[in-house]
Amino acid sequence: MATLINPDGGAAVTSVALSVDASLVAASDDSGRTYVWNANTATYLHVLKPPDGSAVNCSVFSFGGSLLATASGGNAVYLWDATTGASLGTISDPGGDGVVSLAFDTEGSQLAVADKNGTTYVWTLAD
Repeated sequence: MATLINPDGGAAVTSVALSVDASLVAASDDSGRTYVWNANTATYLHVLKPPDGSAVNCSVFSFGGSLLATASGGNAVYLWDATTGASLGTISDPGGDGVVSLAFDTEGSQLAVADKNGTTYVWTLAD
């Protein structure tokens, strides 16, 4: 068992995701940051900061590896390369009420986004 403590010192964890191969953990807290850890060594790798500064309430890894999607009660989903910490783009919630859930397909080519207005959108991601 590994114990991972976000460096914010006391910020409440709001979302956690484990990569399919169990090599990476993404733990978000109410400071608006997501910390990425090597799950095998418990080594802290990166901090991901959404441009809007909102607290992440859901996150998910793609089945293909290091592609991570994070979202908050705001109107955007942020895509990241969790191994490098690089931002890969933003998807806006067309409903505008805030994202509550995310899911990738098994290939990592489609992302389902559910929002507070009861609508689910399926996005096809570019290669």
